[in-house]
Amino acid sequence: IKRFFPTFAGFLLWWNSEYLRSEDYEQNRTPSGDVFDSPAEHVIKALGHLAKLEMPENQVIFAKEFIEMNYERYPGQKWFPYYLSLYMNRTGEQEKALELLIPIAREKSSEFWAWQHVADCFGSGNEKRLACLCRAVRCHVKEEVFLINVRISLAEELLAAGQKEVAKHHLALVKALREKNGWPIKDRLEELINQSWFGEAEAASGEELIKDYARKADQILLEDLPRYEAVIGSPPFQIGKKNHTFSAVDYLNENNELKSTLANHHKFDLIRDLSVGDPLEIMVDDSGEKPMVIAVNQREGEKFDILPLMVGMVSHVNLDKSLSMVKLEDGNKAIMFHNEVPDSDKLIESTFVHCKIAQDRDRLKVRSFELTSDVGDSDYWKSFTGNFRAKDQGNGGHVDSLFIPGHLAAEISDGDFVRGMSVLRSGD
Repeated sequence: IKRFFPTFAGFLLWWNSEYLRSEDYEQNRTPSGDVFDSPAEHVIKALGHLAKLEMPENQVIFAKEFIEMNYERYPGQKWFPYYLSLYMNRTGEQEKALELLIPIAREKSSEFWAWQHVADCFGSGNEKRLACLCRAVRCHVKEEVFLINVRISLAEELLAAGQKEVAKHHLALVKALREKNGWPIKDRLEELINQSWFGEAEAASGEELIKDYARKADQILLEDLPRYEAVIGSPPFQIGKKNHTFSAVDYLNENNELKSTLANHHKFDLIRDLSVGDPLEIMVDDSGEKPMVIAVNQREGEKFDILPLMVGMVSHVNLDKSLSMVKLEDGNKAIMFHNEVPDSDKLIESTFVHCKIAQDRDRLKVRSFELTSDVGDSDYWKSFTGNFRAKDQGNGGHVDSLFIPGHLAAEISDGDFVRGMSVLRSGD
């Protein structure tokens, strides 16, 4: 079969995808709730893995049309728009390809291949193409060989922009790398280094030039994104298989709603240099399932300045789990993790605090606190004064109709004048 159909796309075109049944587009669900890809999803994945390979034009068009017709059936498959964008670049639909690529490039902005594919959305001689290729070569890679094709494309754009010296620098790097690995000098690389300009130009790294263009590439991802006031919400922590370091970031969106998301330290050097509570300005892409930070800048302001200040009472302390619960003046409860909020492990139950509150996913969290005696009454607690009446039997007693339990009344005698604070019990 491989002799007749060197690619899966060729076989599928011959076989005719219309033979896929309606049930072939349905995901398989087990009684336990597990979900497995449908045959159609496997087809899209197979076509996607061929998107960068050489194939006849009719197969490219067929693969593009099949993915385009079906990818929106599966919103959970985040790479399907990426596959479609690769084919659209090959069929000359660069604007549509760019629209599909932007969300992926925002998420993978530290990966060279993301910028390489965004560059392909712009024609040769376009400054945005040059900017994206400059951004690509500034990405960290495990091995320099990954950047061979990027550097050749970059050299072509630099040459078109009149930057012969910098173009020669990148071609020389590729030439040296291929020679080191015993690979032949051929195709476009051979053509370029055999041109007269290559022998005449003096190689220069053009580091500042590359940096300037790379910054312009970042702006492509920021177009149409809103700017929000934000603060660093938590100390750094590590999650995921790669143990990447993140900090929570609290921000006010366009509706003045308090939201929280995560910022990756690997992507944003500024986050690493700041402290919890420091003010920021961020740009967020919230078109996906989770809001994603795209840009971070420092701004003037006070620590936690966008977070509401509320009075709360420590209602529960669990040292084993390193957390406390705080009853807020509006009746809500907020959690306070001892590893996130300095000195929170020293608080005891019934302590009143002024605290800064953030909405972190589906729960309220205390970001900072200060002890306070300036409480005031609320619907959930009130101050009281009066003479203590001890119980005839047992511990404790009353001030008017308010009961004071024995552990609080241990040092109070019958008839003593007392002042205190009462809290509404849950369910009262």
